[in-house]
Amino acid sequence: MVALAAGLFARLFQIGLQVPMDDEWHAIAKAATATPREIVLSFGLADHSIPVALYYDALIEAGLLSEAWMYAVPLAAGIAMAVGLVAVARKAVTPLGLGLYAGLLAISPLLVLYARQARPYALSVALALAAAWAAYRWWQSGKFRHAALYLLCAPLAIWLHLVVAPFVLGVWIVLLLEWLASPRRDGQRFLAMAIVGGTAVLLTAALVGPPLWSDLANLRAKAAQDFPTIHTAVRTGALYAGTASAIPAAAMAFLAAFGVVSLGRRAPQATRYVLALVLLQVATVLASRAYLLHYPIVLARYLLVCLPFVLLAVAAGAAAVLEPLGKRLSALPWLLVSAALTALVLLGPLPKALDYPNSFVGNHLHFFEFDERENAVAAVLRPGPIPGFYRKLGEQPRGSLTLVEAPWRYESIFNRLPVFQEVHRQKVKVGMLGGLCPPGGHAEEPRRFRNRFVNVVDLAQPPEALRRVADFVVFHRELKLPNLEGPWLLPGGRALPDVGPCIERFIATFGPPAYEDATITVFALRKP
Repeated sequence: MVALAAGLFARLFQIGLQVPMDDEWHAIAKAATATPREIVLSFGLADHSIPVALYYDALIEAGLLSEAWMYAVPLAAGIAMAVGLVAVARKAVTPLGLGLYAGLLAISPLLVLYARQARPYALSVALALAAAWAAYRWWQSGKFRHAALYLLCAPLAIWLHLVVAPFVLGVWIVLLLEWLASPRRDGQRFLAMAIVGGTAVLLTAALVGPPLWSDLANLRAKAAQDFPTIHTAVRTGALYAGTASAIPAAAMAFLAAFGVVSLGRRAPQATRYVLALVLLQVATVLASRAYLLHYPIVLARYLLVCLPFVLLAVAAGAAAVLEPLGKRLSALPWLLVSAALTALVLLGPLPKALDYPNSFVGNHLHFFEFDERENAVAAVLRPGPIPGFYRKLGEQPRGSLTLVEAPWRYESIFNRLPVFQEVHRQKVKVGMLGGLCPPGGHAEEPRRFRNRFVNVVDLAQPPEALRRVADFVVFHRELKLPNLEGPWLLPGGRALPDVGPCIERFIATFGPPAYEDATITVFALRKP
């Protein structure tokens, strides 16, 4: 129950302040500009999850698209996955191991991150795990309900994100090997495997076949591009461990190896099954040589379906090491487990990422690398001037004021708003310019349709409506970053759209700026 409470807190705390960013906008942009047929037939070069874009399209038609509807699905999937994994693992490990496993699932930064992101990973991984469990239970029991659950989850998991296909469809390779290794090869069982597996392949082909046929070029453009290095593997291990420190990560790797042996003794067939699926997923992802695969965060999310099993192995190994200590003092192993979980939280990114208020929890500033020295995004975003206006706001009570900042770059790697928020500690929304002056080049899609966004504000709305949502509007006139060049620039070589006409209209409506320096112009919507 403590682990469940911690997991819920990490996934839900200040979710209402969160601004969509990065690839969360891909499906919004697709839904805003394409018909359902066009969505179904394309993966896109700036790839979107087809079912996510269809979901947004339905919400747009109903005038309901908002942050709440976007985040509800991954949050529900992330929470359900953590609870379901603990329920499934209860017979594979001891009570101490189960308690530790529940804690690791609750505080795993990557599981927290993807449960809080409106991207397909949380739901796709949850469905992939459910499909693998259902296939294994069907192999054991032969019950129709397990086969039906697999056939429901497997195609949808792959449709959400193709990266889980090796794990989801690989179950039949593993089970076939189990069948071949058994002394009695039951022909009826083989026929049943062929029927269920074949049906899964056909259902999957019905969903992903059309975009593969019509848009294979975009998919191929992202393959055979990159390969991870030894450094990638080491840093990915640190991401899985959830800590910036190499020592806890190395200790967890040792415990995981010990845990695999322990699990193999308690549940040999299930352990073989899981290990085979994990190895198949790793081998396929490496063979894909996908674009940007040398970045640890990319490799980590493409192997995200493996993370729960790594954490289970860590829990089983730690329990095997600590439980002998309980013979003399029964509370000691539990105290050590609690201390270890607390230390992992403190050594990881969650305290800083969840510091209140933070409208950009998912920014790469927090999760690209947990070691600040290794975080290339932090190295780019943190240097540079901090306007005095933000420092002055920092003297006010935390979260007592609200800013609308515009224009902004929705890409984490060009977004300094989280750095400013660490200084001023006030709530932040982002603004759309279109309708007020020439629109920005990014994240203007909500102006195309009726919506209920709370943290994405249309600056062309009437003054009284603006006053109800914010205390200040901050116009950014320039953005200078060493990584912002070439194809990332807007037409005319600008990093941000020209906000001069916007400022003129605001002066006519709200009077002179409350603050202005070389980079920003600020208007007080209420009393200065």
